[in-house]
Amino acid sequence: MAVFAREKYEMIEKQLILEDDSVIHYAEGPDNGPALLLLHGQQVSWEDYRKVLPELSKQFHVFAVDYYGHGGSSKDPAKYTAKAIGTDLLFFLKTVIKKKPVIAGHSSGALLAAWIAGNDPDGVAGIVLEDGPFFSTEKGRAEHTFAWLGFEVIHRFLQEEETNYTLYSLEHHYMQTLFNQNGKEQLGAYRTESREEIHEETSGHDPENLVLSEKTRHQFHLCIDRKSAGRNGGL
Repeated sequence: MAVFAREKYEMIEKQLILEDDSVIHYAEGPDNGPALLLLHGQQVSWEDYRKVLPELSKQFHVFAVDYYGHGGSSKDPAKYTAKAIGTDLLFFLKTVIKKKPVIAGHSSGALLAAWIAGNDPDGVAGIVLEDGPFFSTEKGRAEHTFAWLGFEVIHRFLQEEETNYTLYSLEHHYMQTLFNQNGKEQLGAYRTESREEIHEETSGHDPENLVLSEKTRHQFHLCIDRKSAGRNGGL
């Protein structure tokens, strides 16, 4: 059941409510050809495809989905598995698309595309797997990837009494260690000068649509430039 519709990037946003009240948020383009289902990567939404949607919509009937934990879809940790997401996406194929689609998935979306095709090979016309982490996500290997370090920051944020993830990420992200030997030489000054201003600008905003002021962007890039100049050979 679709509960609302609105236009964005020449696509119509809709929502499908399942029997367990889970919400699948998606965008649908005009019926200009074969069905194409787009599955985004981690920490983004269907809008991650916005730059290619105009061209794709000329030749395909595009469906771009927010899978659970992302965008406008349900935020239920019980649904954060490939099996749970894949099962409900199969239902989406049968009840919304209603024809065999080509499924294109990026990053974790590629894992989901492969899962769907593996569990219902006759229900898809083909798959396009873009940069899927098929081996780096295996237990024992995932812990040694850069992606894991990023997820650790998210996990710690959820465990602490913080409310502004944008600011927390800037202060704790592993990328800081790439600019000098301990990752903290210039960060103290940056925190002192910019923390209050950035907090004011980012509080209550969706990180995907965040726009910082010219002054704040300059402060941030100045900090990065100082770090880069003081690397002394790197890590």
